[in-house]
This record gives sequence, structure tokens and C-alpha cells, in this order.
Amino acid sequence: MKARAWTAIVIVLTVGAVLGTAWTCPIQPASAEAASPKGHPPPATTLEDDGPTLGEIVERYVEAVGGKDVIARIETRIIQARVVTDLPTWDPPVLEVDTLTIYSAASGTYLIVHRTPGGTILEGCDGTTTWKRDVDGKMSGSEVVGGRDAWLTDPLLPLRLREHFPDMTYLGTATPAGRSVHVVDIDGDHAHRLYFDAETGLLVRLGYNRTILRYGEVDGVKVPFEVEYSRKGGSSTFVIDSVIHNEPIDERLFSAPVSY
Repeated sequence: MKARAWTAIVIVLTVGAVLGTAWTCPIQPASAEAASPKGHPPPATTLEDDGPTLGEIVERYVEAVGGKDVIARIETRIIQARVVTDLPTWDPPVLEVDTLTIYSAASGTYLIVHRTPGGTILEGCDGTTTWKRDVDGKMSGSEVVGGRDAWLTDPLLPLRLREHFPDMTYLGTATPAGRSVHVVDIDGDHAHRLYFDAETGLLVRLGYNRTILRYGEVDGVKVPFEVEYSRKGGSSTFVIDSVIHNEPIDERLFSAPVSY
């Protein structure tokens, strides 16, 4: 698969678009029953049972991000970002940069505008259905951008963590690469575990291949500003250039541009 095509799959973040089918788009929680025991494992860690409770971890995460009251004030969010795909081991090596604009609202609606050299891809959720338009203007349904990718589309993620991951279970504390983290299972798949920094309380990793490298503070709320998606031969990294909160957004923006 060409690098740009793979990147488009990562950016649009669909598990599988179904032509002519609209998916409902309230929060779709991770399901333990649907989890696969397979997957790439995270670095080997030794878990220690002593540590905080799951409730304490979630509460501290909310406080570390900015606190419940401050986060709850967010009604809309607009993100301008770049996605840098770096595949140095490919022959020839690949280095590509696409741009994104992500409009999202506390209601659960969102629109992802993904600009590539080959054209623009749109993907949205209007609160009832999800949809996607490819670079050729072809419309299809798409799965909800949620779960371990909800950091991009849900401005209230810290407050909705249990909605996205209703089967969370605290496993213990580990120290990979000398960094103490609290490890939380979400669906029985070790490749999907959440990692919270024991010192800062912040979420620093979502599964084996999504690492939050850097946070930035906007209006008193810490937002992931650099998130690396590791992949064979390199990585695709989301780099956030700007975040605007509570800018008025016409709800019609989230609706599919063409009826289908």
C-alpha cells in the first residue's frame, strides 16, 4: 500500500467504510466481547498490584487536564493540525505531510477535513449518523471516530472516559523505560491498554501504538499537541498547530454534504 493511501486511512480513522451504509454516531464504547486477544504487545512490563483505584486514576486525570468545571465549559473545539508520515526504512524513504481541520462539539458531533496532495477527504458525525466523502466525491458511511482515537474528536474526553471505555479495569503500576505508569485494561486486549503517568496523572498512551508525546494548555485545559501512531517502518505523527475553544459552529457543518 502506498504511504499516502495508508496515511489517509490513519487520518480518517475508519475501521472500515461501508458503501451506502450510515452508522449511528453516539459514543460507541469499546466492547470486551468484540476484543481480539491478538495484536502487537506493548513493551514488556511487570505490574505491581499496589496503587490507586480506577476511580482515583480517572479523577486525577480529569484534574490534571484542567478540572471538571473548566473542561465542562467547552462547547466547541476547532483544531488545526499536520500529520507527518515518516517511513525512513522504506525503499525509497517516505516523508509526507498532510493537514487537518477538526471541528467538534460537546454534543458529540464532529467534522474531519483531511487535505492530501490528491484531494480532500471529509468525515463527519451529525449526532445521528456518520458519513465520509472521498477525494472523488463518493459518499459512504463510516464508523464512529471514538475510543482510542476520541482524543481527536471529543473535546470532553476526560469527562466521558467511562462512556468510551465502560469495561475499564485497573491492572496495576508498571515502570516501562523508567517511567512509572498506571495501566488500565479496556477490553481484554493487552494491545489496547491505557497508560496514565503516575507523576502527572495525564493519559500518555492509548494502546501499543498511540503515544501522547506532548500536551499544550489552551484556556486552562491540557490538550494532546503531539500524538505518534507507530507503524511498520516508521510512524505517522499528529502535530497540533492551534486549538480554539467555543467558537460558534453551525451545526449544519456536521451533516453530510450530499444525501445518500
